[in-house]
Amino acid sequence: MSLALDDDEEGRRILAAAGRLVARRGHDFSMADLARSAGISRATLYRRVGRRGALLDALRRRGARTPASTRERILRAAVELVGERGPHGFALEDVAARADASVTTIYREVGGRDELLRTAMASQLPHQELRAHLADAEAPLRPALLGFVAAAIERLSSQPVLLRVLVGLDEAAWRALRAIRERESHLSLALTAFFQAQIRLGRVVDRPPELHASTLMGMILGAVFLDRHYAVGVGPSGAAAATIAERAEHVVSVFLDGAAAKTRRSRRSARGGREEEAR
Repeated sequence: MSLALDDDEEGRRILAAAGRLVARRGHDFSMADLARSAGISRATLYRRVGRRGALLDALRRRGARTPASTRERILRAAVELVGERGPHGFALEDVAARADASVTTIYREVGGRDELLRTAMASQLPHQELRAHLADAEAPLRPALLGFVAAAIERLSSQPVLLRVLVGLDEAAWRALRAIRERESHLSLALTAFFQAQIRLGRVVDRPPELHASTLMGMILGAVFLDRHYAVGVGPSGAAAATIAERAEHVVSVFLDGAAAKTRRSRRSARGGREEEAR
């Protein structure tokens, strides 16, 4: 829900009151508190805002610093613990202690252990944002892949905990996470469907689309991991590290060199080069 609160005096009063309450008390305020602070009725507040989470989102879009909600703290704690101990190396009590919450609160905010792990891992990748780059299968292939790869690199680079989870789990831990997951992630399904369409259009070689999807994601993960492994801001030779756009360009170029469907002209050129080498 997008709140249009900047358009009138009442809306601006709600935002200002919410900002004051967040600054003083964090998330520890009720809608009744907000209604009193803004000088409006709760009915009016609910009509304008709907729920407190939407209001906090509106404050964040305005640049206000808002503390993490209880749910956000719980999910972050769960991801950290998965990265440190694997999916079965901790109890809900450990999550509660790290998130400064209770086990009862975890059940209320997220659910049981399996639902917590599913939600926590899904929270780390903005599937909808990444899938947007794959929405138009008939758009030019290279720009679509560049947009997707750059967005994925940017997200993974900003989530060191997620990166640690992805590269640090052993096979048993991965099997446990796959068992917890009810179905294939929306992102992997979207990427597979994207490559199915590219094969149908004759743009990439006719190999299993799941193979194309997993190869590209592996290249993205490798690019981010190696960049962090060498140094922050410095490459292995001491030169300045590549920008996200440059890394995306390199990943897509290497990927398409192997996956792009060859035209008759390119096949003739490659065949001629091999004959020249033979002579």
